[in-house]
Amino acid sequence: MFESCHAVSTQEHLLPHFSLEDDFIHRHALINLHVWMVHNRLRSGGKNVDSEGKVMQEQLYDRFWENTTERIRALGVPELTVNKHLKETQSLSFGSAMSFDINMRESKNHLAGM
Repeated sequence: MFESCHAVSTQEHLLPHFSLEDDFIHRHALINLHVWMVHNRLRSGGKNVDSEGKVMQEQLYDRFWENTTERIRALGVPELTVNKHLKETQSLSFGSAMSFDINMRESKNHLAGM
């Protein structure tokens, strides 16, 4: 499931379409958004989400963070600072996800920019 999120959100035409710079943080933001959308869809089952669905949600995020760590390492940062960069990226990602959640609750049209 993560591989699908990654493949869709890293298509080359997306960055220029949204007027985003081609850098780690903007590419990560697109991946984060797509993972959040899939996660949001998975959890939309509410209390009816079975244990397999919850495991799938957890595995989606586990793979997302594994991939993020790989992409941080690919930047060539010193190995001793990888965890620091990961924590900073997680903080930004969680903040974005919380913002998406709040806006979804307030108005789906607001989140869509309508």
